[in-house]
Amino acid sequence: MRITARTVLTLVANHYEVSYAEITGPSRLRRISLPRQVAMFLVWRHCSHLSKPQIGKAMSRDHTSVFHGIQKIEEGIAMSADLARDVAFLSRRLGAMRDFNPEWKTRIIIAERELTKLYRDASRVAVEIEYDQAA
Repeated sequence: MRITARTVLTLVANHYEVSYAEITGPSRLRRISLPRQVAMFLVWRHCSHLSKPQIGKAMSRDHTSVFHGIQKIEEGIAMSADLARDVAFLSRRLGAMRDFNPEWKTRIIIAERELTKLYRDASRVAVEIEYDQAA
């Protein structure tokens, strides 16, 4: 199965709990711009058939915005273990999607949503336990 920009955008939107419209929209809020930049990076990595201008068009952006987004994520991965973990997680999901039958795509996206929620819940519990132990 060939990975499309729309597939990546949907996966990233679900992971970061934002809408597809928000990722492709004009908002500059950090809670939107980070997932948008992650999506640009992952589309660039997993959709080698698309040029930067084509990626920009799919995301309602200019190719220079795509270049900047990719660069920010490359720098961010080197600086932030959390961002590196998110990008690796999403990249693995996309790799799995590429290997599966197209009719399983919906099941994978639903399962990814559930895994993301479990991951976030486990992180919250770990923080609460650390806080309780410190007090």
